[in-house]
Amino acid sequence: MTQLDTIFAATEQAQKQTQDALAALDQLISSAHNAKDALAKKLVAAKRHALFADASPEAIKAFLEDPTLIIPLGNNDFEIAVPTAAGVQLGWLERLQGAYSVFRVNQFTHLLAPIPEWLREKLDLQPPPFEAYLDGTTLTVKGDVECVIETIGKKAILKRNRDQIVIRPASRFDVLRAIIRQGFLPFTPQPIAQEFLRDPLTALVRDEKEKPLLNLRPKQLRDWEVMRDKCGNVLITAYMQTGKSFLVLWALAALKGTKVIAAPKRSIVEQWRLRVNHYLTPEAAAEVIITTYQGLRKHAQREDVVLLVGDEAHHLPADYAVELFYNFRTQYRLGTTATPIREDGNADLLPALFGYPVGADWDIDPSQKPKVTVWLVRNVAEKFKIVKELADKPCDGKVMVFCNFKETGHKLAKQIGVPFVFGDTKNQLKAIYDAPIVVVSAIANEGLSVPVRRAIEAEFWFGSRMESGQRLGRGAHQIEGLTRAGEHHVLMTPDEYQRYGKRLDIYYQFGLNVTFIATDESLSRSTLPKQSLRAKRATPHRIVTPAPKPTRTTSAVTDEIAHAMALPAVDAKLRKAESLVENSARPSVRRAFRICFSAAFKPEEIVEGLGRTGDRTLARYRAACRALQSVELFAADSEGRYTVNKSVLARLRALAAAVQ
Repeated sequence: MTQLDTIFAATEQAQKQTQDALAALDQLISSAHNAKDALAKKLVAAKRHALFADASPEAIKAFLEDPTLIIPLGNNDFEIAVPTAAGVQLGWLERLQGAYSVFRVNQFTHLLAPIPEWLREKLDLQPPPFEAYLDGTTLTVKGDVECVIETIGKKAILKRNRDQIVIRPASRFDVLRAIIRQGFLPFTPQPIAQEFLRDPLTALVRDEKEKPLLNLRPKQLRDWEVMRDKCGNVLITAYMQTGKSFLVLWALAALKGTKVIAAPKRSIVEQWRLRVNHYLTPEAAAEVIITTYQGLRKHAQREDVVLLVGDEAHHLPADYAVELFYNFRTQYRLGTTATPIREDGNADLLPALFGYPVGADWDIDPSQKPKVTVWLVRNVAEKFKIVKELADKPCDGKVMVFCNFKETGHKLAKQIGVPFVFGDTKNQLKAIYDAPIVVVSAIANEGLSVPVRRAIEAEFWFGSRMESGQRLGRGAHQIEGLTRAGEHHVLMTPDEYQRYGKRLDIYYQFGLNVTFIATDESLSRSTLPKQSLRAKRATPHRIVTPAPKPTRTTSAVTDEIAHAMALPAVDAKLRKAESLVENSARPSVRRAFRICFSAAFKPEEIVEGLGRTGDRTLARYRAACRALQSVELFAADSEGRYTVNKSVLARLRALAAAVQ
């Protein structure tokens, strides 16, 4: 080796040693930073723990024995704060506040979700000093009549005769609600008369081994016996996909005579026809009438109905359905819903329509609790990108993408390369079953027993917890051979999280774990306003997020609506429609045009979506929709849903462009 080679070798060795030293130094610096951060966290933790340094063992023991904080709200109404880590369910979950779950407990929530006896005693929930049972418009009272009068209000009373009060017909539901909120149902419990009963096994289809295709689980059978032997009328509030329809089918088999099932959507009606024909003998199936809520009117004058079933009963307290269902002549009633929630505050009318709540304690398999992931995205364009990534990701079952608007549905279906099933789709149920990946409108929100392993919510109806819970139910099926829970993904922009975050509360009410994923550090959940989880009176935080770039999204649709309404010909037709309705309904004309621009809705659905109640509001939107149809701006489908007439709109746009 020459001297020059020796020098080169020494140089290379020195360079290597230098690089190693620099790498070691970088590692040392990194370790120092990590140690510094860890020390800082420990100091903060130590400072926090120091707060409890003087805590007495007796105080800690007392906390562990009873970690609840009870906040009286008056009139036997309470909020109860419990550490979320305790994993208990007490009444109805109102919100999460820090590390605590805050539950609402009163006599009504006790009806739907019975609280433990020890808590009932601790709260001293006193039964009302009376019992009252309503028959038609006559209220028979046992106990303090004056207290009843104070509860229902003097304006509701037509006349009084000792322990009987005749109420005004128009006040009937207000009276029902007032009594239910006292903690009991104003009906005299009566068993089903023997003349209407038969052995259900005689009406059920049997397999090749002569075993019936349908058998009830112990708690389902127990609740059927409650209906048969005690109440006659029940409301099943069990968790999704735990067998509510099986109890209904058993009741159909056990009762002789005409039975009517009413459901909110055609797709659910199709499914009920399949169920009835599969489980019931041809003779028993012939006794069952299956229709939509609207179609129920055709049978309103029948006098031979033994049982009325209201499927997805959470829809029924809407003004348009209450009167129809209440006045429908039937011997017995049965309602089903996994989400006895309404944003308009009318949830307490459900027991008034159907009777005693059952099913809240039915067993739930861990595989029926989907893993919920909430994606916080910058804008709708990024939302669509993640939807496609999730849809394309391998899955061990069906993937279902939810949207609310036709335009969005068509766009997503084209982007993913899958079918879009919506209101105008023929054979909706078959189309959903046949596609391994499918984009769906609100028709698939509820009631469909279609096993879904990955549900993706790209759009949603405002802050509706009812819709949120029902969509979750698509992934709540028990699938043979699969023990792992499915997936449920919700994608929200900062604005949606701020305005509609309360829809996430239903996941906590069902006892599910929710994971948040932010696609950008600026969207960290800690920097976003905790709209759904904050205290009721907390002030909303301002979102510090760059405004999303204009895309062909909901905001673009809004601009398109404004542009369409600004067209001279369209504006003239809108003014013409306004002239056709009463003054009180004129503001509803342009509102209805906006709401129905990209999707078809019935006036009843518009009112329900707005969270409004009252016959007058419904009448205004009915008049507005009819007026818009008369001036050709609206088209209506066979079910009475209205949407903007796009062919007329295209012609008016072309006309505007030609005259400019």
